[in-house]
Amino acid sequence: MLVVESLIARYGAVEALHGVSLEVGAGEAVAIVGPNGAGKTTLMRSISGLVRLASGSVKFEGREIGRTAPFRVARLGISHVPEGRAILSTLSVKDNLLMGGHRLPRAEVDARLAEMLELFPFLGRRLDSFGGVLSGGEQQMLAIARGLMARPRLLMIDEPSMGLAPRVVGDVLDALHRVVATGTSVLIAEQNAGLALEVASRAYVMVVGDVVASGKSADLEDKLIETYLA
Repeated sequence: MLVVESLIARYGAVEALHGVSLEVGAGEAVAIVGPNGAGKTTLMRSISGLVRLASGSVKFEGREIGRTAPFRVARLGISHVPEGRAILSTLSVKDNLLMGGHRLPRAEVDARLAEMLELFPFLGRRLDSFGGVLSGGEQQMLAIARGLMARPRLLMIDEPSMGLAPRVVGDVLDALHRVVATGTSVLIAEQNAGLALEVASRAYVMVVGDVVASGKSADLEDKLIETYLA
């Protein structure tokens, strides 16, 4: 579904990604793991068009999208849940969700909203609450639900456990398992390798802009220990 080849991205003269390649199959959950500064966020922003590629290729369902505007990438079926969640704090939970589904035909919006409330039951109890009054974990699940509202074929989630207490991380993990069970392809970037590898069947390990290892999640423990100790 998604094929990234030899992707190089720069911020001015600083090269942040040094020829990164990865793949995500249809219905597959894949993780990008690595410490802070590894380039995980830059990689996701490059895929969604928010960072301009210096060179390389990004193909989605066989179509080159490496230099496509972010709104067009979204229309093609990629939803990006950004680092920090980006909840619209002065809008209600319901309005945040409706914003995510604004491209759907009007006849489909209510049905999709009902599906999100079934997938994330607590949202149904907080529909009229402002997004800004939710807890960090609730905001993260709202951000994921908002990303799913558009019926994406690929959902990219950047650092879903960032800033959350361990107990709340468990709630987010449960939510991610439910998302994967829907059959949506998922690409998750995480410093918390334990969470990411529990969700994903395959993973890529990144360090300072390079992929240093990849494979089945269960086979990467030794490489992760080496990477994080380094």
